[in-house]
Amino acid sequence: MYAAQSALVSLVFGLSTLLFGFITDEFGVRATYIIAATVLFISGCYALRIRTRLPESGEGLEQGRIGIE
Repeated sequence: MYAAQSALVSLVFGLSTLLFGFITDEFGVRATYIIAATVLFISGCYALRIRTRLPESGEGLEQGRIGIE
């Protein structure tokens, strides 16, 4: 499972590097930073929204599950 996750992370990292390189070449550095800030803002809003569904530290481990349903 961890090998598949690592492969997926590497693939997404490689593709995002190519994508942002293309965006920088075509639209400039300012557009790249604006897009990166927008993506970071959206992911932060998503994290705030789902934080109530995430378990507290150590919660749910005694039953062998991670608490995300």
